[in-house]
Amino acid sequence: FMSITEEGFLSKEIEKYQAQIISKNKDLFDLGREVNQFAHLVKNNFVFRYNNDQKSIVACALIKLHNNLQSIYILCSYGLIEDSKIVLRSMLELLIILKLCCEDEKFLKEYIQADSIYQKKLINAAKNNPDPMFGEIRVATVEKLNQIEQEIKKIEDDLLLPILKKNAKV
Repeated sequence: FMSITEEGFLSKEIEKYQAQIISKNKDLFDLGREVNQFAHLVKNNFVFRYNNDQKSIVACALIKLHNNLQSIYILCSYGLIEDSKIVLRSMLELLIILKLCCEDEKFLKEYIQADSIYQKKLINAAKNNPDPMFGEIRVATVEKLNQIEQEIKKIEDDLLLPILKKNAKV
């Protein structure tokens, strides 16, 4: 076995420190395991349907939150507290987005649109890059760009339609 000095957190020697950390914080790690087991139970019994944007985003967010919980558990067990705080912050941001997506249909559409716009930027960056590595992407991007632009337009229409109807009544 190589030492912590030679392999850092990937060494076998770290396991004795990991056991000490878990033992010293047993209540918190036990709670983490309980929440993880509950999340697995929910996830394993969840019926996922792709026909509803809101439900799809909620399902994906819950899976991501569960993965983040496991990451925090592992990072903390190794004593990587600062790294776990970064993941925790990302969980908090996702919880806020999740809450808004559940409560506000307009936010949900804007959130989906923002993702589509980001995808479009990435595809355009690859499309406009002369590097031969992006050759296949340039060919495939035309159809994908059209699809994304249609999604963006549909969301814009959905967002503008209530405003236009409201103004037409005035």
